[in-house]
Formats: sequence, C-alpha cells, structure tokens
Amino acid sequence: MPPVIFSKSASMAGAGAAAAGYCHEVCSKLTQAIMEIVNSSHFVNKEFAERSLNLTQAYCLLWQESKDGAVDGKMELRAGAVSAAIVDLIVLDKIEIESEPKSCLGFKYENALLKVKSESPTGTFLDDALFDKILEKHEKSPEKPKEVQHYMENDIWKFNSEKTCAYKTLANLVELGILDKKKTFFGKKYPTLNPEPEAALVKEIRQVALENATPDAYIRALLLIMRCVDNFFMLSDPLLRRHFSKDEYKPAKERIKSLVGLGK
Repeated sequence: MPPVIFSKSASMAGAGAAAAGYCHEVCSKLTQAIMEIVNSSHFVNKEFAERSLNLTQAYCLLWQESKDGAVDGKMELRAGAVSAAIVDLIVLDKIEIESEPKSCLGFKYENALLKVKSESPTGTFLDDALFDKILEKHEKSPEKPKEVQHYMENDIWKFNSEKTCAYKTLANLVELGILDKKKTFFGKKYPTLNPEPEAALVKEIRQVALENATPDAYIRALLLIMRCVDNFFMLSDPLLRRHFSKDEYKPAKERIKSLVGLGK
C-alpha cells in the first residue's frame, strides 16, 4: 500500500474546521449563559439601569489588567464581551431572544433567535459595538432573525480586533477617562487612569464570594458570564482569579459556582 500523504492545504483545512467547531462551542455555551440570565427570576432591568457602568463596560474593566493595562485577546474572552452587550441591549429593550424548537435526526433542540424590538439607536457606544450590526441584518431580512451565535461568531472572527465589541468597549472606557490607551511594540495596552469604578466592582464581587452577600441582578449576571468564560480555560481562571488571593480563591470559586450553577 502506498504511503498516505497529507497535503499542507488539507492540514490547514482540518485546523480551520477544528477552530470553527471550537468557536461554535464557545458561542453556544455563552448563548446558554445569556438565556439563563434573562430567563431568571433574578433578572430585574432596574438593577442594571441604576448602575453607572453597563454590563459590557464592567466585564471589560474586570478583564483588563489594571497594573500594566494588558488585555488578553483570546477568543473566549472577547466572546464574553459580546454576551454582556447582548444582555445590555435586552435591558434597554432593543432586542429580545426567542427560542425556536428544532429537531435533527430525532434529536430535539432549540435555536436562540435574536429579534429586534426597537430600531431606534441606544445613543451609546453599544450602537457601534454591536447594535448597528444587528440592525443591518434586521433591515435586510426582518422576517428571518439570526441566531444569537451568529452575531457572537461574526464579532470574534473579525480580522481587525479594533472593530470588535470588546475593543469598542475599551475605547469607550478610554473616552470616559477610566482607562488610558498606549501603543506598544506588541500591540495596545489600556492602563487604569481612574481605579475607583473597578475597585467598587471588585469590592462587590468579593463581598458576594467571601462574605455571602446577596448579589443583585447586575452582579449575578456579571459573575455568570465571567464564570462561564473562565470555564473554557483548563489551567487558569483569567477573569475571576486575579481578584482574590491564593487562599481566598478556592472558597470564593465554590461560592460563585453555587450562585451561577456552572461547574469546574
């Protein structure tokens, strides 16, 4: 039998298919997290509206390394920012998610369809970060809403990272004077200028995780998305771990897991 020769193009195609499959899995799990947030009895719009930062801003602020301004641009972390933005748009009553029952080869499942409720702009950075893209698809085919995963995958596959939801949010935090933006040889960093907003968020998270404080809808949603994203990493928890000491994190992690219902 002649030897089997695998071409470089075939190997690249296989790697591309594997990456696409993993991306789909990440977006699918984060879509489930969004559904858990908005369908929960704890979901109260008022508790989001009362906050000075929306969920997307809070997520990106806690993602950014406050000391040196580094932002790990891994796909999973960027997908978390899109998830937070979708929740923010639901809070603003701009969109809604509808479950569509489906079946394939006898297996039943549900598609999460993203539907536009209001075409008026939010008047915030969320328009440029995500909502304009949703409206563009809606205007072309209003009778055929896209799945939540469609918008998430489109965002994290962007070649130019500065056009993604995550980096649009970081740019907004720069405009607000909370972060700075510096160009380095290896890319861009966003060092903290005003530490108070992040410190306030970290204080709340620590009170929930270490002192059994009851989280409001906003903090609960933030913890669920951050925990879901951390679950994609086998050897680290890049979002939540940094906000606790080594001794604190094990009990804190268990408390957060019990609140949001996610394993690992």
